[in-house]
Amino acid sequence: MLFRKEDGLLAAADIAAANDPSLTWSQFIDNFRASDEATRRKIVRDEPANVPGADPAFAAFVAATVEALCNEVGMPPPQWVFHARFVLSEPAWGINNIKNPETLAAARALLRAESLPEFAARNLFYGANVLSRV
Repeated sequence: MLFRKEDGLLAAADIAAANDPSLTWSQFIDNFRASDEATRRKIVRDEPANVPGADPAFAAFVAATVEALCNEVGMPPPQWVFHARFVLSEPAWGINNIKNPETLAAARALLRAESLPEFAARNLFYGANVLSRV
């Protein structure tokens, strides 16, 4: 299933949950940033249906992304992003392949220091460039 600009958050979350999320999520971020305010409000208004039952880290990531994008453009985030179910009990890290304990500790310290506040508040540590596009 392909993501189309007009699909918005609901489709992006569904497609990302069923497939490799990175491309779909990148497209959603690009589309949000390129849209006018009315379209932005529309595409983030409703909580994606699959998020409550999704992997908790993915659900938290969806909420953090929406909140951060809204804050980026000075738009109040939808209230659903603040539900307690989007806060992880254990940290999730944007790294997973470091075996050396000292290197892992240093990398986690860096991610903790640099993570966007919308992500850190949900116990997600992905670094400052989590919403960056190249």
